[in-house]
Amino acid sequence: MPKLNIAIKPPLEIANLAIKISENLSKKFSTEFVLDGINCHPHITVYSANYSAQDVGFIKRTEEILENFNDNINFIYAGVSLERGYLGVEFKLTIKIKQLHEVLTRELSLLREEDDIFDYGIKLSKEEKYNVQKYGYPSAGILYHPHLTITRFTESVIKEKLNWNIEKFEATKVGIYIMGKNGTCAELHKDILIKNTP
Repeated sequence: MPKLNIAIKPPLEIANLAIKISENLSKKFSTEFVLDGINCHPHITVYSANYSAQDVGFIKRTEEILENFNDNINFIYAGVSLERGYLGVEFKLTIKIKQLHEVLTRELSLLREEDDIFDYGIKLSKEEKYNVQKYGYPSAGILYHPHLTITRFTESVIKEKLNWNIEKFEATKVGIYIMGKNGTCAELHKDILIKNTP
């Protein structure tokens, strides 16, 4: 059974910037993946766990939650992180982002059909293992931090500066993705509009 990722789809300007940075870094360093918007999609994970891509109940419940949420999501730049080889752009955990993560985690974790056996390619902490058992997602709850992963280095990189010059942006879509290796979003399964903007 595949692992599905419910993630915010960044607007085109943000996605293109992330892809450009990822491509440039792959020319400078050895990396596990390169964002391209086709087989490796820029995304900001909200929740992920093991579900069948044909699970109508899961899809329907996700849509219901997002319909009730009914509001666009604003992201505010908070810095750059480099952890376990993953380089990402961090965003502030606003009240709305936290609420969306909490309701999706609470409601959808109840619909899981099997335990999480996904290979994250990292050694999980005690807290992350607990989250995997309870929710199917290692970064659930207090460990959740909204971020957009740019790439993962295969070599040791202590620090790398990113030319990220966008302080704020608004997102209007959520994607349900089939996850690939290294936590990437390999295939877009379904698009969901958060709010019908004028």
